[in-house]
Amino acid sequence: MKKVIILGGSGAGLIAASIVERNNEMQLLGFLNNDFNEGDYIRSYSKKIPVLGKMNEVDKFIEEDDVFAFVAFEGIRDPYKSYEYLKSFKIPRNKLINIIDKMSVVPEGYCELGKGILVAPFSQMSPGAHVSDHCLLLGNSFLGHDSYLEEFVKLTTNSVVGADVRIGLGTTVGTNSVIRERVSIGKFCLIGSGSVVVKDVPDNTVVVGNPAHFHSLRGHLSYLEGPGSKNEKG
Repeated sequence: MKKVIILGGSGAGLIAASIVERNNEMQLLGFLNNDFNEGDYIRSYSKKIPVLGKMNEVDKFIEEDDVFAFVAFEGIRDPYKSYEYLKSFKIPRNKLINIIDKMSVVPEGYCELGKGILVAPFSQMSPGAHVSDHCLLLGNSFLGHDSYLEEFVKLTTNSVVGADVRIGLGTTVGTNSVIRERVSIGKFCLIGSGSVVVKDVPDNTVVVGNPAHFHSLRGHLSYLEGPGSKNEKG
């Protein structure tokens, strides 16, 4: 049995926890969370899950052969800093666990899956889909055939990604949005809820509407400017 610790808390963390506890091949040990102290609990109605320590203590927990980590924070407010923080843990890929609900559809042998991904109930992938490390596919989301998600992409509830789509690092696809086939979405973009994307979206862009149009730039460009920029850390 694989033992699981979750870095995070409410939101995606509790979704991940509920999936783990329904899986007979996994055992949930608890959360690592910076806003609580060791011995506290993160609660959801009658369920309470222990906090084991802070997130930067993950190394000592995954030393055991049967203990694996899942990073549950989503990075919607500041995807740049969240992604840099995630990478700072330097968790070995073989110690990241995929949390895939049995009520999702992931065609075995037909898709390529990274490490540390979440596939929530009723979400679905088509054959030929590629999902990179640390991606989240929330409930009832759909990923079309031959589409490619780079690292740290989030498909939120009821979002639909058509065939042969590429979505860049750190992008969030909003609730009830649709991305048409053969569209390319850049890095660190935000697709607004209910949007219909019919053309390519450049890096660091927020789009909204039907059809989706430019709304704003998403935060700063320091991460996209690469190492050595003045504001590299944000």
